[in-house]
Amino acid sequence: MYIRTAAFSLISLVTLFFAGCSNAQIYSSKADIENLDHKIQHVHTSLQRSLSDIEDQHRKEFEAVRLEHDAFMAFMTTQFEEARQDNNSMMQFIEEFKRKSEPAKLVVAKKKNKAPKYLHEKILLGAVENVRVTPPDLVYAARIDSGAETSSIDARDIEEFERDGEKWVKFNLVDRSNSNVHPIETKILRHVKIKQSSQDETTERRIVVQLKLGIGDISELSEFTLTSREHLEFSLLIGRNILKDIAIVDVSDDNLAPLKPQTEKKQ
Repeated sequence: MYIRTAAFSLISLVTLFFAGCSNAQIYSSKADIENLDHKIQHVHTSLQRSLSDIEDQHRKEFEAVRLEHDAFMAFMTTQFEEARQDNNSMMQFIEEFKRKSEPAKLVVAKKKNKAPKYLHEKILLGAVENVRVTPPDLVYAARIDSGAETSSIDARDIEEFERDGEKWVKFNLVDRSNSNVHPIETKILRHVKIKQSSQDETTERRIVVQLKLGIGDISELSEFTLTSREHLEFSLLIGRNILKDIAIVDVSDDNLAPLKPQTEKKQ
């Protein structure tokens, strides 16, 4: 509209000029020339103002369109994200429905390994393992406890004595399966202090001895503290002093390392 108005004014002025010329009207006086120049300047100023107004109007319209576009894109992004989340929720619902709709599977008890397994050259043990202690060649169900620093064995009637100027100890090992008592005499390696529990500050002074332990297909001399475990479920506890160099423990299972007969054991 602004361009049309300015163009119309300019055309009118030009038409007027040529019309004057066609009527042989000659603008020769100074006043006529100044008047014509004033009109031309007026049309020129009006045209510039109109063009400036048009540019401003176009900028405003472009800005409005841009804002509408940004708002629309933000709206569509939000809608897309909500749709994606709804789709994920629906897929989870379908998977859960399918899982619950499947017929119950028969749970078959897994077979124990016929031979010990090794990981990184270390034997794999469960939370409980059958082990052999020599002497007196007794097989115990032992608790495998990586949280215990030292191993211990259920010893009864512990008595220290001297033999040839060295400190010895005699004690009894009890076979709980038949209540048979097996007397043992061996050298004392040292004494250690064991804290009773994390909440109890009292300590117990125990004797440390060395016995041969067979676990899986491994047989080696190992250190045990002597203490009465009569009130505990397991006569034998295997701690880190034995486990750290030979074993990895899987507490989710038991008897992962079947005890080899003595004729098949390896040193």
